[in-house]
Amino acid sequence: MISGNREVFVEVAQGAPGGQDGAVLDGEGNLWNAHWRSSMMDVYNPGGERIHSYELPVRQLTCPAFIGDNLDQIVTTFAAVGLKDAMTAEGAVIQIHAPVVGRREPIVRP
Repeated sequence: MISGNREVFVEVAQGAPGGQDGAVLDGEGNLWNAHWRSSMMDVYNPGGERIHSYELPVRQLTCPAFIGDNLDQIVTTFAAVGLKDAMTAEGAVIQIHAPVVGRREPIVRP
């Protein structure tokens, strides 16, 4: 159950490319955040400091997820909304090659 007061985890600078979209936590508590209208996936440590950025060969990143039996692979989807480029016209899933291990998402029941 979620409890407590909300607080800002990280503020993205004005003029930063794209907007914030989907996010997921890895096994070390780092937040992986996809940027909509951008090619960037940023990684923030538990203190809110950006520790890494991945520039991917697609735009409109949406939802990152950890996959594999050991959750040791990270992928993200990207959307084709408004894109005319033939290579990205349908949207897809792209893998980020990084040494990372995820954590299982909690099951939420209504």
